[in-house]
Parts: sequence; structure tokens; C-alpha cells
Amino acid sequence: MSNGDMALSAILIALSLWALYTGWKLRKGAKR
Repeated sequence: MSNGDMALSAILIALSLWALYTGWKLRKGAKR
């Protein structure tokens, strides 16, 4: 694995985690 691949995978993981967190927050806020 090259450094570019590692950086890309890290960015993708961070984006997916952020999307899950924001989606959960929005859903929780909408329920209230």
C-alpha cells in the first residue's frame, strides 16, 4: 500500500463516520 492509498482510505473512513454521525444527529433531532 502506498502513502496515497493510505491517505485516501483514511479520508473515506473519516467521511463515512462523519456522515453516520451527522445523519444520526439529524434523525434524533427530527424525532424530537
